[in-house]
Amino acid sequence: MSNKKITEFFTLSRRNLKTYLGISIAVFLFVLFFQPFSAEFIEFENKLLFFAGFGLICFLFLFAAQIVFQGPLMQQEDPILENALTASLYYLSYVICTSLAFIFYIRYVGKNPVTFLTMIRVLVICTGAIVVVGVLRSLTSSQSRCRRLLVESRSAQDKLKQFSENYANRYIE
Repeated sequence: MSNKKITEFFTLSRRNLKTYLGISIAVFLFVLFFQPFSAEFIEFENKLLFFAGFGLICFLFLFAAQIVFQGPLMQQEDPILENALTASLYYLSYVICTSLAFIFYIRYVGKNPVTFLTMIRVLVICTGAIVVVGVLRSLTSSQSRCRRLLVESRSAQDKLKQFSENYANRYIE
């Protein structure tokens, strides 16, 4: 049982690694270029590391949410099995945990005061990251469902062709 869980974790990690890295790099670049959080108390040499920390936080919490919600995420291929409550809990827990981590990071590493505007900026960034994950999950689910329906359609066409050929042969005889 434990070996199966580990195999599922690595399968899910392999499937989502590119997405997680892309989101983390996008958050890093967004924070680097738009600088929604002040980094005036940080030395010039360490500013890049400070901004890279936001991408690392996103990456780590995406994997942490994956570990916690591994079972429902493995069933993403079948949208019928997806539970709305579990998906909502997955998204909400990611936003809350990542937002808290960002706030602590800004306050204690960046040595910046936390204001209401800072909280809004953090929530927008964290919500944007999880929206991308949700959209990609739904796209993947739709693509797999489309492939499955295409295979079923071809199978039905083959059966219909066999049936019509069989019926034509009987009618001719």
